[in-house]
Amino acid sequence: MNIGANCFVIRPQIGFVHNWGSWSYELTSSVFFYTNNNDFYIDKTKKQKPLFAIQTHLNKQFKHRIWSSLSFGYGQGGNSIVNRQPKDDERGNFIGGLSAGMPISKKHSIKIAYATTITFKEVGANTNGFVFGWSTLF
Repeated sequence: MNIGANCFVIRPQIGFVHNWGSWSYELTSSVFFYTNNNDFYIDKTKKQKPLFAIQTHLNKQFKHRIWSSLSFGYGQGGNSIVNRQPKDDERGNFIGGLSAGMPISKKHSIKIAYATTITFKEVGANTNGFVFGWSTLF
């Protein structure tokens, strides 16, 4: 649920993974279905058409559970309709990223990643970002 958007998103997804040695390749396709937002802005209702997405990942496993990944994705669609009035806000975004991770103990690991997005439509933003994450198992 996206609390700020006042709607649920249902996302069926299908894909496959192919492993060969220390390498793996993933390809998935999904559709985002949005429920209506009946509390959009001052008694307005917002409907959103489905957004179609495809993503792919090339992963490499190294010794000692160290890994790296190169990822790409593209999404298009998601036009919205407010009070039966179509909006010209179709999304069309590309995302690419590079990430790596490693364990630092039996139950803890760290991850560093870089991602960039490029929008091909009026809605969206071109962004660059870095991520540093810490994971724990319990």
